[in-house]
Amino acid sequence: MLYKKILCIILTLYFFQYKLLGAEYKSIKQITKKAYLRAGPGKWYPVKWILKIPGLPIKILNDNGDYNFVEVYDGTKGWVSKSLISKKKNVIVIEDTHLYSEKGIATAKIKKNVILVLIKCGYKDLKKESCEVKNQVVRGFVYKEKIWGDTK
Repeated sequence: MLYKKILCIILTLYFFQYKLLGAEYKSIKQITKKAYLRAGPGKWYPVKWILKIPGLPIKILNDNGDYNFVEVYDGTKGWVSKSLISKKKNVIVIEDTHLYSEKGIATAKIKKNVILVLIKCGYKDLKKESCEVKNQVVRGFVYKEKIWGDTK
């Protein structure tokens, strides 16, 4: 009888993992030219939006077999095929900002909607909490409040 209760608890935790543990952040695969954001978890559901930004960070809200229910940085939600999702942790700049060196010196300007690869967050050496990021050209720190993605 005890094993049935334990099994029930384990299954409940599995099905509610996103609610209990918080959402997981991933991104659209770099090789994807367009990803369909659908009204439901299947090809037969209508396309609500077309995501045309490779590497776009997404928040996974729910899992349903071959599809994930996701949210993008502007609050838009829908279902995306898992085959189009990468485990890569990217962030998107939500407000024009600067990239800073370790000493807090602004080294580059970064425009809104630029996608960056997240290296690590939690730095408090600068004036505000910041994250280390990079792209193909530069590497440095941005304030956590200026980006959206997995900034835990």
